[in-house]
Amino acid sequence: ILRMDSAQSQASGQQLYDWIIKPYEQELAAADIDLLLFCLGDGVKDLALPALSNDGTYLIETYAMARIPAFNLIETDYKPFKTGQLLAMGASQFRDPAIPVLPGTKKELAALSTSLSQTNQGAWGVDRLENQAFTQTQINQQLTKRPFSALHVSTHAQFLPGKVEESYIQLWDQKLTLKALNAIDWDRSNADLIVLSACQTALGDTDAANGFAGLALKAGVPSAIGTLWSINDQSTTQLMKGFYSNLPESRTKAQALQSAQVAAIRGSDGSTAMKAPYYWAGFSLISTPW
Repeated sequence: ILRMDSAQSQASGQQLYDWIIKPYEQELAAADIDLLLFCLGDGVKDLALPALSNDGTYLIETYAMARIPAFNLIETDYKPFKTGQLLAMGASQFRDPAIPVLPGTKKELAALSTSLSQTNQGAWGVDRLENQAFTQTQINQQLTKRPFSALHVSTHAQFLPGKVEESYIQLWDQKLTLKALNAIDWDRSNADLIVLSACQTALGDTDAANGFAGLALKAGVPSAIGTLWSINDQSTTQLMKGFYSNLPESRTKAQALQSAQVAAIRGSDGSTAMKAPYYWAGFSLISTPW
């Protein structure tokens, strides 16, 4: 259903909207609310919240949003995000030739490097670790060289609920399992954001809430963006370019992601509109929204 802009999809989104948002609709409007924080319980943790809809309008077109593990686990004081250096990491091919290639990763990292270096009056600098350089050792070495505002990871990933030991992110030369994710010194960079642009990185269960993204937060990064399903290469590249380009001018990270998702729905970024939720609703900002 998520792949279709269909009556069935709209009806499901409307029913969820009526249950979750509608009881508070007037109160939210009266308070001029434009950012929603969701603390979700078991059974609905992996709900694609941006795809809730009301009379044909998706929820993300009205509100920026973030998922939070608990109110006492996020930074409650507003602090504007400061752009600076982005470390873009990933692999399109791997040491083991049996692992499928990811041509979309090559395009994604190249697009981020090119577009962000040319826009926003130099707001971003981009370092890259790609293919053979995308190893645990080289990532840790890079994280100690200079501070980064954001870390971006694009590669194969799989989260298997109930099978933490079989869940992993694929580096060039090894599978980095969920339990071994802290072998990367994420907090050494002092980054305020990590983006895990890979399949199912925000998917979680009772043993590992919010999947890989949740563990990155535990490692000391205030905010993470992860995905709920196997994402589309083309739409991901366009959405990520929009997100990072929006950050310097946005009040919050949540607003920057919202603007990128709305642009995907409407085609307002110059690309073809991708209204079906499959293309954009799987991306979730987790924890601190600013």
